[in-house]
Amino acid sequence: MKLNRSQLQLAWAAGFIDGEGCVRIARRRTKRNPTYSLEVTVSQNCLRTLEHLKQVLGVPCGGSLIHTGTGRVRSNVYYLTYRSRNALEVLRLLQPFLVRKRREAELGIEFAEHVTRVQWNPFQTTLNAEQHRLALHKRTAIVNEAIAKARGANTEQLIDVIYNACKTKGGMFVVGINLYPTMIAEEAHMLLPAAHPGEANLTSMNGERRLRLSEKFMDPPGSAKADCLIAADIANTLKAMYQKQGKADMAARFDGFNWTSEEDAFNDGFRRAGRPGSPPIDSQGGDTGYLATYELLRKAGNNGVQLPIKEVKDGKLIGTEMLYADYKFDTKDGKAEFKPAPWNGLPKMVSDQKAKHKFWINQGRANEVWQTAYHDQYNSFVRDRYPMAYLEMNPADASQLGIKAGDVIEVWNDFGSTYAMAYPMKSIKPGHTFMLFGYIKGVAGDVVTSWVDRNVVPYYKGTWASVQRVGSVEDWKQSISFKERRYS
Repeated sequence: MKLNRSQLQLAWAAGFIDGEGCVRIARRRTKRNPTYSLEVTVSQNCLRTLEHLKQVLGVPCGGSLIHTGTGRVRSNVYYLTYRSRNALEVLRLLQPFLVRKRREAELGIEFAEHVTRVQWNPFQTTLNAEQHRLALHKRTAIVNEAIAKARGANTEQLIDVIYNACKTKGGMFVVGINLYPTMIAEEAHMLLPAAHPGEANLTSMNGERRLRLSEKFMDPPGSAKADCLIAADIANTLKAMYQKQGKADMAARFDGFNWTSEEDAFNDGFRRAGRPGSPPIDSQGGDTGYLATYELLRKAGNNGVQLPIKEVKDGKLIGTEMLYADYKFDTKDGKAEFKPAPWNGLPKMVSDQKAKHKFWINQGRANEVWQTAYHDQYNSFVRDRYPMAYLEMNPADASQLGIKAGDVIEVWNDFGSTYAMAYPMKSIKPGHTFMLFGYIKGVAGDVVTSWVDRNVVPYYKGTWASVQRVGSVEDWKQSISFKERRYS
């Protein structure tokens, strides 16, 4: 097999890892609740060699830099260390070329993708995301420090330490529940293993009010289970603890969670809404939601039923295809109301950014990427297409800034900064840009202002920022297409 220059460099790096490297699962030194992360380390007494290796890999070292070792040897020993997601990226690059360390790499990749950390997505999708991450990091660090100082504490004492850190010192205890890593697990103190649709029964409703049952066809791995059953475990544990303390009033607050299946939770929530004697339950099933049973939803298959349900006829759920088909609306006189919604101009917080910065940073999703690349971050077809969130911009604007297709660019304003891959397109107007939203590398929310309207809805589309070229990745220019994404 003939290798190109980039592959030859990676093969050289792989040989270096085979001979001088170490792939391991590292344990963080905490007395309680130890955590584990993937780590790739290379030692060498020639600093220039390690610097070249780092350049070939092109993967950030995160918080770990090349540093001098302190051994019992006379000459200096230098170490290059990659951890967590950066270590995963290194192993993915080198795995095809590894020989002696191939098995360790395979196990490391499997560990990092499926075991290490479970996260959710506010770090990628919230407004003013950079400040959100900084604030959360500061508050979780308060809890981390309190735990670290609680040497020799038992479980009950440790709980008191955590509670005090949150209640009196401004700390925050973060619990993550997910299938595999998103970004926030770096700050999580507890990780709960969720189950995916197919590993658990799921009732869901889409934008046209269509309720469906997606049935389980395989068991989830390990102790993973459906969210509702995790919630039931928590509630039942709290109930038992309050009962043990003789606090019947508090224990009563957690009654009714004796669910053993997802169907139990569905019957206890969706189907109880609006029934005589039931407490208030926020449900779009309305007064007829109780008609939807697992058995009938199973018969309905992928078609499901459009809410609200009218009746059950011949063993089938009959739904409502169109609302207000009788022209009677939920108003005092039964007529539809059309109200003016004048535009009040840009909020001051947003207009201030427009006055300082040249580019309108519009943002949104792409057909090629599902949601926030939650699954697609592990799909090489998608990740190779977009290794970083792209920023579409006008070619003339890009040329003025010395930016070419595939360049890494910085996008910044008063609220934060982020990075993106330049994607010049003729269809983009001068001064306008469009950035891929919520991606795994390059967070558009970092430059979104903290402004919200009276309904606490963020102004995701309303932000302005400056753009500058940072550098280029030659592989991207050779392997990624930068053709127009829109066709008329």
